[in-house]
Amino acid sequence: MSQYVSLNSWDGNDINRAAFRLATMFALTQKEAGQIVKQVKKGIPWRFADPLDNQSAQNVNRYLSSQGFSVELIPVESNGDGATAAMGNDTAMIPSSMEETAHATYGGGMPRDDADMDAFDAATDWDEGFDEAPPADTATDEAMVAEGPQKMYKVEFHGVGGELFRIMFVNTILTILTLGIYSFWAKTKVRKYTLEHTSFNKDYFAYHGTGAELFRGAAFFSLILIIVGVGSAALQMYLGPGSREIVEPAVGLVILLLIPALMVGAYRYRLTRTSLRNIRFSFRGKRGQAMLNYFVGYLMTLFTVGLYYPFFLAKIKKFWVENSHFGNQAFHYTGQGKDLFGQFLLFVLLFPLTAGLNIPWWQAYLSRYNWSHTHFGSGSFKFTASGWEMFKLQFGNLLILVFTLGIGFAWVICRRQQFLAKHLSFEGAIDMNRVIQDMQKSGAFSEGGLDALDIPLDFG
Repeated sequence: MSQYVSLNSWDGNDINRAAFRLATMFALTQKEAGQIVKQVKKGIPWRFADPLDNQSAQNVNRYLSSQGFSVELIPVESNGDGATAAMGNDTAMIPSSMEETAHATYGGGMPRDDADMDAFDAATDWDEGFDEAPPADTATDEAMVAEGPQKMYKVEFHGVGGELFRIMFVNTILTILTLGIYSFWAKTKVRKYTLEHTSFNKDYFAYHGTGAELFRGAAFFSLILIIVGVGSAALQMYLGPGSREIVEPAVGLVILLLIPALMVGAYRYRLTRTSLRNIRFSFRGKRGQAMLNYFVGYLMTLFTVGLYYPFFLAKIKKFWVENSHFGNQAFHYTGQGKDLFGQFLLFVLLFPLTAGLNIPWWQAYLSRYNWSHTHFGSGSFKFTASGWEMFKLQFGNLLILVFTLGIGFAWVICRRQQFLAKHLSFEGAIDMNRVIQDMQKSGAFSEGGLDALDIPLDFG
């Protein structure tokens, strides 16, 4: 049996907080949710357009009641022709469903599909308030996520090298014909293919980024680099010929220090454009914190002749993981540098003796450690690849690239994705149906900046 959720009144004081909670629960925009809260506060009921199963309806009832809403659950019965109708009072006839609220919000220009919605959102700043972290009282949310059964969730990759090769072949032709401009759309198509052929517990990921976003980001950042270059040249002319040895290194150092900030923006862009079960990922780390972490980490590594490096790895991994969210839920990282220190020393000692061939063993160990110390809800990830398996993957990929003169790169990508999916799983208690939407806003400026500098996005 299903039930409609009707909000009849609200006795709270903080409209913004209530709107935030309502938006995350029903995947509304902040503007829609704010209008609904004001409507309900005046005593005009609002009903969610789609019925929910009993358990979900009860969870929504408990959650929204704790936020000050008066919630009514209206049972749904089946008519003879298979249609459903709400039982109870005439709340079921209230003309305030989500669809009608959207009409009131958008007017005659209501988006008809995802493309229209993206275009409408791009021209509207109503989500700007979501750029910060959500309100702190998320104990109810975390308890809901951890109520699922203990089980193993598998990651699978369903892509085929031949299919990806055809995409990349067309991408290459168009990139050449457009003198490189199409490369941003090419990158997006490859990223979309790999993500949308990857599933978690039989649910497929989706990618919502566009080539136009990457192009605008790269163009804007390139313009900034040109302005910086012209300014640097003008400063050298003003200070005299001897100033070049000072100005150019100073400008280079500033750009180097800004790279972690660009990485934050790029990662935020990628996560906000990735979804699972129609729920977006997000990243909420601060650029300043990233710059500080990397600056101090590299400085300490230099002063300790590399001995601080495993502690640096654990610290930045914690930064990237714990600021990553799926919906309204954060990931957690419990790794520590002291656990990595012994294996790192062994890797360094064996490196010259093996001519660097022990690198895959170190990479496999680091991946196993990092994944096993990454948690979501009350569960943890598990990565099972051994050093020998990692070596075979990398050596095989190298052979493919060499003997096909790079043509086999599509198969290399698929092999990497299949390898990751084969060895990665999630074990624990989690109810995916209880993770709720929490949209974050992000542009592609930083991703374009990394492209302009030809810097890969890699977190170590």
